[in-house]
Amino acid sequence: MILIHDIIEILLMKNKLTKPEIFCIYNANGGFIGELSYFIKKYIKGFNCAMCDITHNKIRIKGEWKRKQAEFDYDLKALHLDEQPEMIHDFTKNKAPCVIGITNNKLQLLISDEELRAINGDVNLFFEKLNYTIRNIYNQKG
Repeated sequence: MILIHDIIEILLMKNKLTKPEIFCIYNANGGFIGELSYFIKKYIKGFNCAMCDITHNKIRIKGEWKRKQAEFDYDLKALHLDEQPEMIHDFTKNKAPCVIGITNNKLQLLISDEELRAINGDVNLFFEKLNYTIRNIYNQKG
C-alpha cells in the first residue's frame, strides 16, 4: 500500500536536480609541451591564465587547491584546452579560462575569465565564489 508520504517522496525525487559536475578550464594545453609553452608565454611574453594562477604556484599545484578540491561537495575537474570533450570544447570556445557546470547534459557558465581575474589567484576566494554561484544557479547547498 502506497502512502501519501511515499507519493510525495517519489515526486520530490523525480524533480530533484542532479548534482552538477564542475569543470575548471585552463587557457593552456596540457602535457609537457603545453606546460612548457605556457611557461614561456607567461614568463617571457606576459601571457596569463587566471585559472592557472588559482590552481598553481610557479611550478606546481598549490597545496591549498588540492585540499579544497578534495573537500569540495561536487565533482570538480580541471581540464586543459586539449583535454576537453567535444561538447565542453564547443561551449568554452573563446571563453577560457572559465568554470562551467554540467547537469543533465546542460552546460552553464559559472565563472567567467573576468571573474577569475578578479579572484587574483586566491584559492579560498575561488571556492567562496564557486559555492555562491552554485547555490544561486542550481539552488543547492554548496
